[in-house]
Amino acid sequence: METVRPGGQVVLVGTPSPGQAVPMPGMLWVVKEVDVMPSIAYTDDEFADAVACVAAGALDVDLVVSDVRPLHAAQRSFDELSGRNAPSR
Repeated sequence: METVRPGGQVVLVGTPSPGQAVPMPGMLWVVKEVDVMPSIAYTDDEFADAVACVAAGALDVDLVVSDVRPLHAAQRSFDELSGRNAPSR
């Protein structure tokens, strides 16, 4: 929230686990008049725009990508991501 400009927008992508609280700095949210929008999905155009931004180097994906694995490791990756201690939890 500290990096959002006044009047800016934060988009929450994905869903927390049922009953999981998502901490938000409430006063900062109000003072900066930030819009917080949840999102569970995206359109084909939004996905294409995101891919184009990544390809152009306009997004620093190192901030959100923790690992790159070969296709043959897909099942192991899915198994790890579905575990209780998964980074996506």
